[in-house]
Amino acid sequence: MAVPRLIKAEAQPPTVSNDTETVNSLYQPDQEAVQGADLDENVTPDDLEIEKPRLLPTSPFYFLKEWTRRVRLFFTFNQANKLKLQSKFANEKLMEIKETIEKNKNQGAIEKAASAYQKQIDKVQEIAEKIKGNPKAKDEAKSFLEKWMRHQILHQKLLQELKKRVPPQTAEKIEETRNRHLKRFRDVMLKLEDKNKLPERLEKAVEGLRGSSFKEIKALEILKEIEDKTPKKDKKTIENARKRLLKRLQDRLEKIPEDKRGALKNYMEKVSENSPEGTKIIQEIINTPKLKNLEKEILKTEPERERETKTERERNNNKGRPSNKPAKTN
Repeated sequence: MAVPRLIKAEAQPPTVSNDTETVNSLYQPDQEAVQGADLDENVTPDDLEIEKPRLLPTSPFYFLKEWTRRVRLFFTFNQANKLKLQSKFANEKLMEIKETIEKNKNQGAIEKAASAYQKQIDKVQEIAEKIKGNPKAKDEAKSFLEKWMRHQILHQKLLQELKKRVPPQTAEKIEETRNRHLKRFRDVMLKLEDKNKLPERLEKAVEGLRGSSFKEIKALEILKEIEDKTPKKDKKTIENARKRLLKRLQDRLEKIPEDKRGALKNYMEKVSENSPEGTKIIQEIINTPKLKNLEKEILKTEPERERETKTERERNNNKGRPSNKPAKTN
C-alpha cells in the first residue's frame, strides 16, 4: 500500500524547518491527516520485530510452541538476554490476541489469548525485578531499554484498538489486560532506568516510532495515563518525561504557519473525537499563545458537531438535484 504524503515511513520523525516549501510539503490540509491518525493506531508484527503468528492458543498443538519457548529460556543464562526473550514472547502473545480476534474466534478464545498475554507481561516484570538488584545486568538491559519502551507504547496502541473490535463483554477483558500492561510498563521502566535519565530515554523511544508527523500525540495520551496511575513518589518522573515530549511537539507545531495547519486540525479533530483522554491531550498541546487559536476550530461541543454533520449531510443530499430556480430566457 502506498504511503500517503503526510506519512513518514522513516523511523525518525520529520524535522520542520522555517522553510515555507518544507512546511507546505509536510502539512497539506486534506483527508491524509485522518489517514495519519489511523496509521498511528495501527500496529503490525513488523513494528514489534516478530513474525505473524500462525499457531494460536486455540490450537491443540499450541503446547509445542510454549515448550519451544521454555527450552529457549532454559538455555539463556544472561539476565538481560532473558529480559529480551521474555519481552519478545510478550510481543508474540499480543499479536496472538490480534490474530484470534481477526479470525472471529469466540469470546472464550479471545479471553484465553488475553490471559496468556497477561501472564507473560508478569514474567517480564519478574525478570526486571531481578535485574534491578544486579548493577551489571541493569547496565546491559539499558542497551535494550529504548526499544523495549517503544514496543510498550505500541502494545498500548494495539490494545486500545482491539478493544473497539470486540463485543462489550469481551472488551472488558481487553481493557483489564490494557490496564495491567500499563502498570507493568510503568514498573519495569522505573526499575531499569535512572529517574533523571528516563525523560530523555522515553523521548528517543517515541522518536523511533513509525507513524505520522504527529505521532507524539498518541504517545502523550499513553504517558498521561501512566502518570495518573503512578504513586506520588514516582509521579514527578513520569510527568517530567511527558512534559519534555509535549514541549518538543509544541515547538515543532508552532513553526507551521497558520494557513498550513489543515492537516494538523484534521488530525487533532479525529483524536479528540475518539476519546475524552485524547481531548485532554489536545487541550494541553494547544495551550500556547501560538497554538491557542486552534481551540475553537478543534475542540467543538457536541451540538456544534451535530450541526456541522447535519449541514454537510444536507449539502450532499442536494448535490445533483435539479434547481427550483426558473430557467433564464434570452
